[in-house]
Amino acid sequence: MRSKSILLKSVICGSICLTFLLLLIFVVYTLDFFEGAFFVGLPCGILIAVVTYCDTLKRTVIARFTGLLSAVASQFIFEIFGIPYRILMHIYRNDSFVSEMERLTVNETIGYGWGRMFFWGGLVISFIVSVISIFIFNRIKCPPAKRGE
Repeated sequence: MRSKSILLKSVICGSICLTFLLLLIFVVYTLDFFEGAFFVGLPCGILIAVVTYCDTLKRTVIARFTGLLSAVASQFIFEIFGIPYRILMHIYRNDSFVSEMERLTVNETIGYGWGRMFFWGGLVISFIVSVISIFIFNRIKCPPAKRGE
């Protein structure tokens, strides 16, 4: 995965983010596990950090920046098209209020919003920890050559 193009890595990061955002809907609404949104963000950040690792430091920094940017862009596109709310409408289609009003209540929309905030918190924290630990692991495994020898 180290030698793959940065564009391919950013597409993979966007796909990973969309997959975990769909999992977020399942965790927050189907399992009623609201705090689980943070724990859904943790593996997403780790996967993005692992996917964006490259051969050189400069290429790794660019890949990680574009990977996070594509994750943000994918969620932005996900929100513009209203996909999460359409999925929530399908989940709550048998609820009497939702079927009569043909819209979600405030609780459903606020729940997904809070879930997204916890999701991105977990993603950023795990991404930063993973980046630092990958850097330290590579320094220990392959120390830089001593100058002058």
